Amino acid sequence: MAHDFIQLPTDGLGKKLATDRLTTQVAGNPQEVHREQDRIAGSEPDELLDVRDTDPADDDYGAVVRMAPPVAPAHHATSSTVAAGGAATLQAPTLPSGVVGKLFQITVASSVAAKFELQRKDGATTTTIAVLFVGGLAGRPNAVYRPIHKDMVTLPISGAQTTGDELWQAQVTNLDWSEGDVYVTFEWDEVPV
Repeated sequence: MAHDFIQLPTDGLGKKLATDRLTTQVAGNPQEVHREQDRIAGSEPDELLDVRDTDPADDDYGAVVRMAPPVAPAHHATSSTVAAGGAATLQAPTLPSGVVGKLFQITVASSVAAKFELQRKDGATTTTIAVLFVGGLAGRPNAVYRPIHKDMVTLPISGAQTTGDELWQAQVTNLDWSEGDVYVTFEWDEVPV
């Protein structure tokens, strides 16, 4: 985007607009220009929202602006054939070290009636986050679990960076009298710590 400026009418008429003066390059030439000051304010004169590239003081009204960490969306689909009344564990890959995984959604499907226990595995700790039932091809063959907030289901559970033994998984139980195919798709973000 090229820097540019607009010329306002001669001073003296109408409301005044707060600006900062600065020198910038316009068509390769230095030009003194005015930058408009926009402020979000409260009801008191000193309640002004400042945009800063630093931590605010305790008595500041302000917003902190920093570069957002890059987010790496991840996707993994897996499937298995499960015997009548049998069970299987379907897993996403282990999260890489140095990130926090934030679950977006898990989609499950089955050709037979099945129960899916959706879990997060953090080392030796396994926590069930949701249970979904599907009816197979004769009923509702698929279901989706989506947390109500992006920070609700994270790995590691503590929210610190991964150590290399964290993953999402589904414990699947075939509830039918016949063998069936089950499918799980995991989707999450990997945020660097």
